[in-house]
Amino acid sequence: MGAATAAVSYRHLSTTNGTTILLVEGSFETGDDPQHIALELAASPAKYIAFNSAGGDRSIAMAFGKAIRKTGLPTLQTKGSPCLETCLLAFMGGLSRYAEDESIGISVETFATSAESDGRLNPSVSAALKDYLGTMGVSASLLDAALSMPLGQSKELNLVDMAGYQLVTAQLNEESASADEVQDIQPTDQAGAVEVFNEFQRVWSGSSSEAVAFLRNVYADRIQYYGKDLSREDVLKEKSAFVDRWPTRIYTARPGSVHALCADKCSVFGVVDWYAFSATRKKGASGAVNLALTWDPVSRRIVSETGRVIETDKAVAGPDRIIRRWILDATACSIGNAVDAEVCKSRSILEADLNSSGWCDQRGLGWRQCASP
Repeated sequence: MGAATAAVSYRHLSTTNGTTILLVEGSFETGDDPQHIALELAASPAKYIAFNSAGGDRSIAMAFGKAIRKTGLPTLQTKGSPCLETCLLAFMGGLSRYAEDESIGISVETFATSAESDGRLNPSVSAALKDYLGTMGVSASLLDAALSMPLGQSKELNLVDMAGYQLVTAQLNEESASADEVQDIQPTDQAGAVEVFNEFQRVWSGSSSEAVAFLRNVYADRIQYYGKDLSREDVLKEKSAFVDRWPTRIYTARPGSVHALCADKCSVFGVVDWYAFSATRKKGASGAVNLALTWDPVSRRIVSETGRVIETDKAVAGPDRIIRRWILDATACSIGNAVDAEVCKSRSILEADLNSSGWCDQRGLGWRQCASP
């Protein structure tokens, strides 16, 4: 019997800004040698490895992931170049991993073969997959989520989901990458993205007119808004309706939760606690959301906004969630810790937001509605 034929091929691409990409194409089959990636990179270096693949053999895809990890390069996934089913295992090999919103999907077929289509893996196979995910720094909960899906169905992941499963990473590991490999990932871009994220929360907690004016200036002409492609004006209509319904708002990112990843654009994630109140309707609401914004450092505009509610409070009579946050931050600030500067700043912002919303810290009595002048 002759040797198996290789199915994977390679293309060397360059973006308009000069970023070089090694594109891995085709399905992963037994005739493919993962070590060929190193030969391709030796012949023509690249800054990223990307995929255009429908999947293929599970063990070969994992072998490609291990070979990619040895290169120390990041992987990149875009909507225009599919990485389906077991291809995701190869994508995980990136030392750092970047992806566009909803460019990655999961299904039973991501991890299971046709013989395992019911999602019931042999214990040794399940253990090997979890060990692989752990080695690559990906949450094992991704395996559980995929195997629990109905056969034949897939789910596109937004950036919040990807971050939760640790499929995408916060930034390149500069200790393991050369200066050339990270030169187009500017620290100023990441800092700028985080600044925009925090300013978004600050202004959204202020007056309704200021909030809408800020969004008009910071949103791009078109926005990927919670899975929909909308014009800026359409998004502003939704935002205006929200501020009319909830005139009093406090939105605040949890200290230590905000991080950014940047390629051509920057995606920034964070856990945001929120409180909203309408005096006219005598109703309040509060909770927490995993929020993700995509920011273009060239135009300095937000091009995408998405998120997922992770906590909701019942019978909201006041900003109890925000007050609890203030207490936690005030305590941490007083005793000092590794992020005490960020925590102390958060405490001050929360105090100002609570005061603006009509709540005062009455020493010895705790937080109460401020007395009328």
